[in-house]
Amino acid sequence: MTDTFQIISTSVEQTIALGEALATCLCEGDWVTLDGELGAGKTHLIRGIAQGMGADGHAVASPTFVLMHEYEPEDLDKPLLIHIDAYRLENPRDLLNLGFEDVADESVILIEWASKVAKVLPENRLQIDLQHETDTTRQITFTGYGNINQRIADIQSATRSVAAMGSDNRE
Repeated sequence: MTDTFQIISTSVEQTIALGEALATCLCEGDWVTLDGELGAGKTHLIRGIAQGMGADGHAVASPTFVLMHEYEPEDLDKPLLIHIDAYRLENPRDLLNLGFEDVADESVILIEWASKVAKVLPENRLQIDLQHETDTTRQITFTGYGNINQRIADIQSATRSVAAMGSDNRE
């Protein structure tokens, strides 16, 4: 069983703030997979997650050409963030050869263009889909799979106040 909810973001700043709120719900070993068109806000959302987990959000950039970045939070009690861009991976199994497996259980794994590697993604994950509605408005859909589905109500609650900054939100 999966649970889904949607939020409308009306600005880059709101998308970053949604990531910061989402970060309060993430734990070691979590996988967050993101999909959406170019420019839909995947990297902005990840920037917010990084900031919310105590890493330098300004250091966050799409790892399109290097495939993977690591962001260490200032508080060493918080998990390492591993940011992967699967856009250029030729084969889903290439994801497993990037060298993050040794620290995956102590990290939060964030994967852009996750649909390209769907065959090798774990059952337990939070899927986020971002879609353009207008030039500035994005529809963001959160879907919990596996054990993360049990936390989807907490994720919705954490992001609800940020969503209220914008206009109409959908559930």
